[in-house]
Amino acid sequence: MISIGIDIGSYSLKIAEVESLGKSFKILHYQNIPLSADPSKDHAIEILDILRQLQTRYAESSARFVVALPDSNISSRRLLFPFKERHKILKSLPFELEDDIPFDHENCIFDAKISRFVNNQADVLAFAAPIDHIKDHLQVFKDAGIDPDIMSIESVGLANLFEPWRETLPEVKIPEDEETSSSRAAQLILNLGHKHTSLLILSEGALLESHSFDWGGEGLANAIAKKYSLHYVEALK
Repeated sequence: MISIGIDIGSYSLKIAEVESLGKSFKILHYQNIPLSADPSKDHAIEILDILRQLQTRYAESSARFVVALPDSNISSRRLLFPFKERHKILKSLPFELEDDIPFDHENCIFDAKISRFVNNQADVLAFAAPIDHIKDHLQVFKDAGIDPDIMSIESVGLANLFEPWRETLPEVKIPEDEETSSSRAAQLILNLGHKHTSLLILSEGALLESHSFDWGGEGLANAIAKKYSLHYVEALK
């Protein structure tokens, strides 16, 4: 099975062709296509042209297309549920997140990633995304003739590089007289993008939290350009 992963950023468009090989995978091809730094150029047209070329390349194949919704378009919260069943968790999300997300919950799609089980509870990273954001993102691909098979979330896709996702979910037993949120070693992963930065917090191989910040390489390049009196394009290098 061949899968084509597409990441549309504000600075470049990344494309990876991956082949599944039993319990492993192989990266067959990777492209990082920078978008024009000319402010007069329309990035939407550039992206559409690149995607149309990609669609033509794989039109006769059975390749699956995998895309990701940017972290800046979603809201996430860490929750603890007193049950383990995924269908119960998904059913509970709109109520649990109603007062904690900056979106109208009636116009959102909810999903959850179970990080681990603690005694008889589920430690969950819950997500909410406005339907309009999802439609707009899918429309970009539809205009190029691409019908994505999977839409994930940027941070969840990145976490797959660090989680043992083929293994069963870890089960942790904590004595009743101890705090469920007791201290344990954590790993912080920063994904510095052009305009946005994602922060992942993992512990014992499980994604616990994800956050997105409206700052990235563009801000760093502007600071370098100002300090050393460089042109912005030179600072990017």
